Amino acid sequence: MCVSYDNNSGFLTLNYTNESPPFVSTSIKGTNGTNGATGATGATGATGAIGRGLTTPFYNVSNGILTLNFSDSLNPFSTTDIRGGVGATGATGSTGATGSIGATGSTGRGLTT
Repeated sequence: MCVSYDNNSGFLTLNYTNESPPFVSTSIKGTNGTNGATGATGATGATGAIGRGLTTPFYNVSNGILTLNFSDSLNPFSTTDIRGGVGATGATGSTGATGSIGATGSTGRGLTT
């Protein structure tokens, strides 16, 4: 005889060696018990390693590169040029106001005949 138990369903199965049909019980699982009391709080874990702090970000206006420097002085990070492309030319502005009249010029040399 071979005996098996299914933990999910709680069914017990008996397989006989003489080729008789197997016996399968109904669920023989008991009901769940009540939960126990909550355990005590565990000890505080160790402090983690100090992280990398951002110290001196620098933006180079002539080439558009942003560089990030960190407190551990290791592996600064630099971008490629982050400037956008040149925008389209704007519309022509309206005509400005007429300027004031200039000063009178010096007397010229007349023509003689």
